[in-house]
Amino acid sequence: MKHIFINKNSQVRSGWKIASTWCSFFFGTNLLVGIILAGYLLIMLAIKGLPSQSNNISSYINNITGLNSNFAMFLDLVQCISMIFFVVLFWKAYTGTRTY
Repeated sequence: MKHIFINKNSQVRSGWKIASTWCSFFFGTNLLVGIILAGYLLIMLAIKGLPSQSNNISSYINNITGLNSNFAMFLDLVQCISMIFFVVLFWKAYTGTRTY
């Protein structure tokens, strides 16, 4: 069972490195973007208020967030930066290189 994770040189196999990097990027980015989006939504709801009819809340949220605008480009930028961050973080962790 040990040989599934570690090769004959006592190193973690590259597939597991790629999988752990991807999973941490996926969950870390979703957490970060979710926090940013929830904060933005709460601010917009505080500024513009709730609609008078509750049956149209999803279209109202889509209208006030404007995810086809500059805010969506900002979220894309956050996602790209976090991908670079996680790749560099895991590259440093797996190779053991330190920069001081």
